[in-house]
Parts: sequence; structure tokens; C-alpha cells
Amino acid sequence: MCVQGRCMPVGCDLKLGASTEVDECGVCGGNGTLCKRPAFIWAETPFSTCSVTCGGGTQESHPVCTSSETGEEVDGRLCSVESKPD
Repeated sequence: MCVQGRCMPVGCDLKLGASTEVDECGVCGGNGTLCKRPAFIWAETPFSTCSVTCGGGTQESHPVCTSSETGEEVDGRLCSVESKPD
């Protein structure tokens, strides 16, 4: 903005002469730590029904990647491979 022939910066806080900027979270003057980043965690599926009705059968469960906010299953590539249960 120019005032009396002199150009001056205006920050996102609308203060003349300020250089305040919006961070990656959309916060004016923020430092990028207020973003709510989605978190993804491994969870086990419920056990399957038994493979046989009388002795010696097996039940299976396997890890799935889920959203920590919704609990819904998401693409496994969003979860850390290192923390995936066996």
C-alpha cells in the first residue's frame, strides 16, 4: 500500500508496515503448529468365524489402516509400515 508516495507492506493482520503472513494452516501470524493433521493407525479386524464347527479350526484377524478421527478403514499406504502389527 502506498502512503504519501511511499510504499509500505501490509500484513495479513492488516497492519500497515507489518510483514505478518498466513502459515500453511491458514493462521495469520501462525507458526504451522495449529493444523489438525489427520492421523492414521493400524487396527485389527474382528476375528472371522471358525473354519470348522468342531475342534481344530482357525479364526483369522488382520490389520487394517484406519483414520483415528472416524475409525473408518483407509488406504494402507497412509499408515506407517514400521508400526504395522504382524
